Amino acid sequence: MVSPMRPSSTSTVTSGLRALDCPNCGAAVQIRAAGRTVHVTCLSCKGIIDVSHPNVAKLIKLQDAKMKVEPAIQLGSRGVIQGIEYEHIGFMQRSDKSGHYRWHEYLLFNPWYGFVWLVENQGHWNLSKMVARLPKGTETELTFNGDAYRLFTKEPAKVTFVLGEFYWRIKSGDEAMGLDYISPPRMLSCEITGSGKNSDQSWSLAEYIDSEVVRKAFNISAKFPTPFGVAPNQPSRGAGAKQIWSIAGVAIAATVALQFYFMISASNIEAFRDTYETTLPMATPITTASFDLTGNPKNFEMQVSANVDNSWFELAWDLVNETTGETFDHELGVEYYSGYDSDGSWSEGSQKSSIIISDIPDGRYHLSMTGTGDRAQQKVWVRLTRGTTHLSNFIYTLIALLIYPLIAGGSSSSFEVKRWSNSDFSPYASNSGDDDDDDE
Repeated sequence: MVSPMRPSSTSTVTSGLRALDCPNCGAAVQIRAAGRTVHVTCLSCKGIIDVSHPNVAKLIKLQDAKMKVEPAIQLGSRGVIQGIEYEHIGFMQRSDKSGHYRWHEYLLFNPWYGFVWLVENQGHWNLSKMVARLPKGTETELTFNGDAYRLFTKEPAKVTFVLGEFYWRIKSGDEAMGLDYISPPRMLSCEITGSGKNSDQSWSLAEYIDSEVVRKAFNISAKFPTPFGVAPNQPSRGAGAKQIWSIAGVAIAATVALQFYFMISASNIEAFRDTYETTLPMATPITTASFDLTGNPKNFEMQVSANVDNSWFELAWDLVNETTGETFDHELGVEYYSGYDSDGSWSEGSQKSSIIISDIPDGRYHLSMTGTGDRAQQKVWVRLTRGTTHLSNFIYTLIALLIYPLIAGGSSSSFEVKRWSNSDFSPYASNSGDDDDDDE
């Protein structure tokens, strides 16, 4: 619960009081927002004083003097938030109905810009401002300023301790029903005081602010609350993930377009094909007829097939440029085995193999080939194609483009689950328990 409290009805403040003596203990009490302050707390006895009437200070309530709550930002401290200098004039601690879950709210004041709140909850901070315009929607989903908000919390909030001054009547023990709706990094909050026709609603809009920003703004060197867990409206890693997916989508689309361009522009010309039947090991290399390599892209695919059966064959070959004498040497092998065992038939390998060689300039070439294998006689089919396109590089590129977005998406999902684990309205909650109860 992080929504700031406000008066259930408008208070008319006419006092120009800037200092007074506490009607309980006589200690001096300073008022920083004179003319706007309604209730102020004596720092000496912790008494709550009503200063809404001209020149009259009335003790409203004494707080437990033994209760010690130390604000992270000292009263009277000044800091610049979003380019505006504010003074910290009021502090209160609030809790849920059980009293186990507590958070702190800091009232800041600027004579020209009015009041704003800094709300600290488990080391996470929000800058909150009151809004006059009501959001639209249902109890669980709202829209405001074009953003969609989802209900995160609905629970009573109780004031347990106050210090400083406030622009409405406040005392420890005051309660309100709070509803928080989130659209990270913003939170829209509603507080309801009273009941029935006497009920009153107040709305505020909060935005998550980094704890280091707050600490540096008020120049705090003392111990400062350390963020713990995931705050309701803490900026999600999912925002980064969405951007990553957007960039990846553009990259994938460009890759697909590029692959399509290569496919339609590739020459894909069969430059050479022949069949050989030879004795192994080969006594002399086989030299093929001459052939031309022209077209784009400047690659070629060498395909070798052999009628191996429970055997292997390896072809070593040189591609020789007949003009320059430049030689490109490679090896390409095939193997195929099959049989039967207790699980039935099995096979491994293939009677075909291929390799793509890049950056081969246009020219007239021939092949010089030698082969080895474990058979005496071997039949071999050789085919060479110029300017080919294959899906392997395209697929590898797609996989590479998807790896990081998938990791980021998984991290974002985990982050969101942690965020909603503290909500009774989590979209990740399982309904299995409810179904079991219904079955009973």
